Amino acid sequence: MSSGSKKIAGLTGRVFLVLLWALPLLLALQVAGAWRMKDMKSYLLVASRAKDAYEHDWVKRTRAADSLSKPPRRLLPGPRPPREDARDATPEERAQLAQDRNELILVCDAEGHVKEKYLPSREPELARLGEAFMPGMPMWQGFAPYVAGDIEATVKRSAQGGHGLFQAREYPFTFPDGSEDCFDVAFLSTNTFEPIDEVPVFVQLSMWRVLWESFRPDYYLERNNDLFTDMSFWTNRRGWRSPEVAVPKPEGIYRIVCIGGSTTVEGPNNDMTYPRMLEANLREALSTDKIEVVNCGIYGYDSVRELAKFDDYLALEPDLILHYNFINDFNGALETFRQRARDERTAAVVDFTNWFYPLQHFANGLLMPSDAGLRDIIGERVFANHEKMLAKARAAGVEMAYATYAHHDMARLPLAEQNYYAQHSVQLSNWNLSLATQNHVIDIYNTMLREFTEREHAYFLDVAGSVTGGLDVFTDAVGHMHLEGIERKAESLAAMLESVVKRRLEQPVETNASSPPAVAEPRN
Repeated sequence: MSSGSKKIAGLTGRVFLVLLWALPLLLALQVAGAWRMKDMKSYLLVASRAKDAYEHDWVKRTRAADSLSKPPRRLLPGPRPPREDARDATPEERAQLAQDRNELILVCDAEGHVKEKYLPSREPELARLGEAFMPGMPMWQGFAPYVAGDIEATVKRSAQGGHGLFQAREYPFTFPDGSEDCFDVAFLSTNTFEPIDEVPVFVQLSMWRVLWESFRPDYYLERNNDLFTDMSFWTNRRGWRSPEVAVPKPEGIYRIVCIGGSTTVEGPNNDMTYPRMLEANLREALSTDKIEVVNCGIYGYDSVRELAKFDDYLALEPDLILHYNFINDFNGALETFRQRARDERTAAVVDFTNWFYPLQHFANGLLMPSDAGLRDIIGERVFANHEKMLAKARAAGVEMAYATYAHHDMARLPLAEQNYYAQHSVQLSNWNLSLATQNHVIDIYNTMLREFTEREHAYFLDVAGSVTGGLDVFTDAVGHMHLEGIERKAESLAAMLESVVKRRLEQPVETNASSPPAVAEPRN
């Protein structure tokens, strides 16, 4: 064998030995990472603390019940018999149940085909929906194609038993004339695992008029679950989770419109949202009832939808529009983040993080785009929309305030809590980012927000600097809050806006479409 061949053979042997040693090491790291993520002792301890936080919310809401606002009487459904009464009921009893609950009842066989239907007489849209179903047709026919599979799977799963009252999600439906509406669908199963021959399905109007776009006006919803939480949600005649808004605006009123996604809408009662708490705090601090704060948050909204909805915000004649949001833009940008990371680094290594625990959960920040790359993406996807919204507001003589997005205190958050959030929180896209990586991106957004407001002379409200924590504040990884956090957010915003509102009450800004209001001073 030649000397060259011997060198190649020697090199090949060394590479083989390295790979031979590396494989067990990689497997060990994988097992160690999986074990750390699924450490049951730590998980149970943290889960118990999370349950305590939910129970604390429930206690606070219960104690405050007498002082909380009630929905208008016209929205209340009144006493209704339980849906469970549909089990083993006669056709006459089911027909009466549909009237008493004001819901459409479809009785399906185990394969999801409609056997019987019972139409309510007091809700035209539900009666119209019921007329679209014929005996023998699949229940999912007519619903949007992208939810048909979910409906089929859910009704079949309900027929297997063991699910109790299985609440499905909101489903859009297209009528034969091409019009659309959205419906809330619940599948009645059993608490035993005995298969059943038929599945009663209850359909009521959804909270959505257009799914993920607008709430239904004059709508009331009350829900309960087993996490010590319950929610009373209702909308005004304009479809906002707020009291009625007078337009034209009464003289002397200072009106703030809060825009954003679920972190603006959230709260177990309309009064227990941050906009309503902000209103109460400002009124108390300034000893006046001339301040109105309107909750214009909508679940799932990002800056693209906010820009599209902006004329509706302006129609409320606000003096100030307050923006608090980012996580939905973050989710929308994840695929762009991934592609930019693949461009900056090697595609194979980036994709490897979805399999390899140590990188996936503890070091995936190294495989994100560079900070400069992240800033470019956030600028293109978010701040371009902020600029357009600010221009529209100023053209209407309305001031804008931008709040930083609050997140967890990573310096003090135990690993067990980070793992709890990773396993039991809303998942962002299909890239399993660690909490530390996600919050690093939020910090970049918050820094850019400060720069944006300084450059544009807009209000900067540093909520993230005032509200942080762990299970006592946040219900999940993406920034939804317990009542403790919602209250702190409202208090923080009120403290930062108090001088601004006081000054504007004393010296109102004149609406002038040709020149934007001066707002350089209020960066608190």
